[in-house]
Amino acid sequence: MSDRFGAKIMMGIAITTFTVVTFLTGLIQSLKQFFMVRVALGLGEGQHWTPSLKICADWFAAKEKGRATGLYTTSFTIGPAVAPIAASLIAAAFGWRYVFFLLAFPGVIGILFLYFFIINTPKEAHEKGKLSESEYNYINAGLPPPLSKGAKGVYGSLLNDPVFWLYSLAFFFNLAVFWGNTTWISSFLYEQHKVNIAQMGVLASIPFIVGAMSQVLGGYLMDKVFHGKVKPVLLISFLGCIPCLYAIGKIKTGNISLLIILFALLGFFANLNWGPFIAFIQLRYPREIVGTAAGVSNFIGQCGSFLSPIIAGFLIVKTGNNVFYGNAFIFFSLCALTAAIFSLFLKEETLRIKSYVSGEWQGSE
Repeated sequence: MSDRFGAKIMMGIAITTFTVVTFLTGLIQSLKQFFMVRVALGLGEGQHWTPSLKICADWFAAKEKGRATGLYTTSFTIGPAVAPIAASLIAAAFGWRYVFFLLAFPGVIGILFLYFFIINTPKEAHEKGKLSESEYNYINAGLPPPLSKGAKGVYGSLLNDPVFWLYSLAFFFNLAVFWGNTTWISSFLYEQHKVNIAQMGVLASIPFIVGAMSQVLGGYLMDKVFHGKVKPVLLISFLGCIPCLYAIGKIKTGNISLLIILFALLGFFANLNWGPFIAFIQLRYPREIVGTAAGVSNFIGQCGSFLSPIIAGFLIVKTGNNVFYGNAFIFFSLCALTAAIFSLFLKEETLRIKSYVSGEWQGSE
């Protein structure tokens, strides 16, 4: 839908949906209503991801992709670090319902920003006289060439690309690591290390705080150090996660100092790859199909987000009053290793797409 109707309108629908649903969550009176609003929330939030990446794909030059997307992804590390603190303060002062009433206001701000400041594509902005010729050429330099008008068979070329499936599987295991340990980290602190709730919130936010800085650094490394190459940053990220995850599961109960160090290291390595990871599809595929490529790969990746916490739950061992998460963190470290293996085989070059136009097959470059 983003490829067909434009990213701006799809982002508008998404933000409006999850803003309204967030407000309605404060009005629920039953478990059935709670289930309904959570499903609606997922539909709204999930729809936002793909068009937001398409905006990055359309508006930033090839040599800025890492930094642009790295900076963009800080929104979902800073958010989880700040929101729990704000939510707990609101709930303590006014009650839990006001958490959802007040969290609807940032959505309204997002809608206004989108309406007044976002234009779908540089081409559209250039035609409206809002973008100079030199900047328009600068944005387009080094990006995959546009598809021929009326091109057919393009999506088949995407789905027949082995690199696309390697990328999607790497994304699956990347999100398995990220959301697997994120889902269980609070319970891990509370049950295995007997950390009180106040301390738990601070400790659990450490990976996100460090991660925001790491996301920016990962984009910088891709653009400036590795000259647009994605693979080196991915390998550093995944290989760095493995010992951190393994060691976290082995820490003796109560060793909070070592936990803080390892949480910081995990936040650094686990988030280093976000900018380059997202930039990869922007550099490999024509912008006309980036929305579809991002949507399909994100669907596969989110399956990792869904399955990883469930599998980890079965690996947690409870004996009497003691709970041990070591096996779950070994599982997360194996997911990081698998992601590194898939990343190793990614090809960093523009995909040559052949499209059928006016009775002839034409290449995209």
